[in-house]
Amino acid sequence: KEGLQIAPNVLHELIVSANQDIRQVLHNLSLLGTGAKKIDNLLSDQSIKDVRLSTFEAIRKVFTAGEEYQRMSFNDKSDLFFCDYSFMPLFSFENYPLVNPSKAKNESQRLKCATKTIESLAFGDLIEKQIRSANNWSLLPLQAAFASVMPGAYMNGHFGGQINFPSFMGKMSTTNKKLRLLQELKMHMNLKVSGSKSALNLDYLEPLRDSIIEPLVANGTGGVPNSIEKLENYCLRREDLESILEL
Repeated sequence: KEGLQIAPNVLHELIVSANQDIRQVLHNLSLLGTGAKKIDNLLSDQSIKDVRLSTFEAIRKVFTAGEEYQRMSFNDKSDLFFCDYSFMPLFSFENYPLVNPSKAKNESQRLKCATKTIESLAFGDLIEKQIRSANNWSLLPLQAAFASVMPGAYMNGHFGGQINFPSFMGKMSTTNKKLRLLQELKMHMNLKVSGSKSALNLDYLEPLRDSIIEPLVANGTGGVPNSIEKLENYCLRREDLESILEL
């Protein structure tokens, strides 16, 4: 479709050098198709990148001003995104507020740089949604521009603190755990409760928790039979009480 002629052995080298990552291979082929890089240079760059650049190192290069950044071409900056294209947008979003941009001489200018950055990241997020919903991986280079290259250009300066791991990942882990606990409670209570998971969480759990705990608070061990009865009325076990308390 692109009219790109490449020998099978060279293509094999390209695949191996990209650690058999099909999306990275497609990105490299797109660079060849546009003439942005020659095959020898591309393989050389890829072999250097095989000395694995961590996401922490990559995000530091994205935002840190200096001679190295000045020497980097647009494609070099885009390549930083591909050290881990799943995590780099999250790292950009988490860490751009920690950067003091060199071009900002006062707080007002810093806010303008931050505004441009968050707009760019928002566009990158829309592109990622299109990539994953339509399986359109050819948009990855465009996402790299909005999620990494442009934020780096706007906020280029120095970090005012250590680089943070995306807090979103921790929140997502907690959310997934709570959804799993809620699903388990819904399955156990199906014979007694007809509402959805959302209704269970919003309407049932808090009154149910209070009705189980209050006898224990009021009567100590003497309230255990009443609490057990409440659990049994909803087909619940002791482990389920722990889940209710966590939710």
